[in-house]
Amino acid sequence: MEFAEQSHLHLRYALQRGTESHLRFVDDVPKGLKCNCVCPYCKADLIARQGEKREHHFAHRGDTDCKGARMTALHMLAQQILARDKKLMLPDYIGLYYQKATELIEFDEVKIEKSTILDNKLYRPDCIGIKYGNNIEHRLWIEIFVTHEVDSDKFDSICKSNQPCIEIDLSDMLKTDYTEESVAKRLQEQKDDRMWICCPICENRNEENRIKTKQAEYEKWKKEEAEDRKRTEEYNKKIDEQKNLNYIVRLNKIALRTMPFLRQIK
Repeated sequence: MEFAEQSHLHLRYALQRGTESHLRFVDDVPKGLKCNCVCPYCKADLIARQGEKREHHFAHRGDTDCKGARMTALHMLAQQILARDKKLMLPDYIGLYYQKATELIEFDEVKIEKSTILDNKLYRPDCIGIKYGNNIEHRLWIEIFVTHEVDSDKFDSICKSNQPCIEIDLSDMLKTDYTEESVAKRLQEQKDDRMWICCPICENRNEENRIKTKQAEYEKWKKEEAEDRKRTEEYNKKIDEQKNLNYIVRLNKIALRTMPFLRQIK
């Protein structure tokens, strides 16, 4: 497995020993092994390096290189911020017949990696944002893309089950010295890095508008067809009237030509 890590960037967030998701910033823990932290990816012991010459960072014993450390830390940091702040900027919904502008949503609760049955399969979405209202629990799945997008099987199950879900692409942040503040700002203010995987409400409105649009187009076509038929009938009527008029004129001309001859006969 390969990760888009940058060799000059250091691990600045680590997992507090004995917890599953509590990250600590390197400046907020004691120096050295007293930090009591482990690698978010491989769970090995870490040393908090807080010297004066180099940027403060966590390091594995023996300075071994753990390719997945910064990736996992970024992923977990985004989850931790979502669970703490309960705020997220939703993406725009752009359908052919319905569009909805982005908005900041505030959840009543955010659960991290809560096992859920969907389409008779067990999934663990990165986060589930929950809002309560009118005795109904509204759940939004939040998938965080750092190195892996939502796979096709999960994508299909989400859509098949009409489960509201968005995916947020934070992969480019691996190339930066991301901080808790920068990740929180990204989650709560950005919108171009995320997309709807499934938005049943918007999709229903898009379908309703599609039906209305098609019905309006059909009604317009029927009206234009009726108008065309009426114009054709009026045109044919005028043609028939003109033909009758021409026939009468021809008869009159014949009568005028034959009248002298009839007089001679008499």
